[in-house]
Amino acid sequence: MKICDDSAGMNVAQRSAYQKFWWAMVAYGATLPIAFALMKRFHAWPAKPLFLLLPLGSVVLMLRGMMAYFAAADEMQRRILSEGAAYTLVTTVFATVVFGFFEGTAIPMIPWWVRFSFMMVVWGIAVTVAKARYE
Repeated sequence: MKICDDSAGMNVAQRSAYQKFWWAMVAYGATLPIAFALMKRFHAWPAKPLFLLLPLGSVVLMLRGMMAYFAAADEMQRRILSEGAAYTLVTTVFATVVFGFFEGTAIPMIPWWVRFSFMMVVWGIAVTVAKARYE
């Protein structure tokens, strides 16, 4: 299974880790809305936050896939991924603080799926910028 064109430059271990990560992302994308729907459906149940443990298994699999990918990467790839992670962290923290101060007053409430999508887009842009620096 080829997710994007970048998988051609990966070794076998990286390709395997990449596939595991994307299958975990698909599982997370499926279980998170289910968890939120269950929380809305059973809103009076006192232990409803336990429904948020549903996506936890896929998050663990995502982390495992990322760790395997990092372990199989060479030094340059690790540097690019680390810089991408640093750029993503700084951008996400800045946006979280800014939007947190103004949310509900100057700007409307932002749905969870927009926040998740924002983080994924920022990650993609950050890794692309970091990769472009070394080409």
